[in-house]
Amino acid sequence: MRVGRGSERLDGVASFGRRPTFDNGAPLLEVFLFDFNGDLYGTTLDVAFIAFIREELKFEGIEALVRQMDDDSAHARAALAAAPLAFPRLGAIG
Repeated sequence: MRVGRGSERLDGVASFGRRPTFDNGAPLLEVFLFDFNGDLYGTTLDVAFIAFIREELKFEGIEALVRQMDDDSAHARAALAAAPLAFPRLGAIG
């Protein structure tokens, strides 16, 4: 997943789903940005999905979830490195 904030591009990984390990509630989009330290609350971001990693899973506990998130992050970094300029044109219909 790649995020646009104005002309800036930030790489990361995202999860879209119901969080079955915790509450299986309403679908949420959770975004984690690699190598970013800052506050983005209240900021409008464009989110582009570059590659699909896996289906949503329910884990036996937090440790298993964290291990999978680390593996997912490695896969996301590799996919993003393979597509360094990938970011769809935004703001236009059609």
